[in-house]
Amino acid sequence: MAETAIGQEKPKRHPFKVKMLTVMGKENPEEIDFDENEMFDKANEHVSGLEDYKSKSLEANQKLIDLIKSEPELFAIIEDMIKGSSFREAIARHIDPADLTPMEGEPDLEGWKKNSEERISKMNSASEYQKTLDVNRETASQAIEDFVKENNLSDEEAQDLVTKIDQLVNDILDFKVDKNTLSQFYKMINYDKDQASATEAARIAGKNEAIVAKKEEAKKTDGLPDITTSNTQIEEQKPVNTKAQYSNYFKKK
Repeated sequence: MAETAIGQEKPKRHPFKVKMLTVMGKENPEEIDFDENEMFDKANEHVSGLEDYKSKSLEANQKLIDLIKSEPELFAIIEDMIKGSSFREAIARHIDPADLTPMEGEPDLEGWKKNSEERISKMNSASEYQKTLDVNRETASQAIEDFVKENNLSDEEAQDLVTKIDQLVNDILDFKVDKNTLSQFYKMINYDKDQASATEAARIAGKNEAIVAKKEEAKKTDGLPDITTSNTQIEEQKPVNTKAQYSNYFKKK
């Protein structure tokens, strides 16, 4: 950007450039230096997106116009709903319920049957699913109650447990999975294995401590029994009277 002479008022930047720099996320768009090529590339991308959106909007609007023209009652129903009527009220004003069921030979009969069966199937599935949810809810409630009693949890501890479980489930349903969530699941999944590993490590540590203790004890006695504490006392050997032995021998002869 060319420098402004001292005392000369700086010309205002064109609104289009300010707008595009704002779209680009630039701070202080009226003052900053910028690369015009970068700006025009962004402008071209922005305008192309607007043109695409306009084209799709016009196409969707035309389809809606054609649909309303083909079914005038639909436009009347929408108009009534805009004015405040409910869907049922609007239908009651403009459509006879008997007209909603096609007769034999009408072109949309097969499609009507298919869609009707699909709707009924979805309703039945939803009903069965709701029944399953109700059973699961009762089972979970009983399991929590039993767990609280078995572990002698206070009301505050029980509430804290339920709150944490509820939060964890909601986070998963909302796909809010982070490292903390993964860590909790990892600990739950590997709890038995970790407990077994800890038990084995404690067993080995205890065994090693016993071995070390024996070695230390052996060092104190040089590996030999401690005669001062042995129950078997070694009798003191008296000197042998060799002369007396020989004397007795010759007497026998």
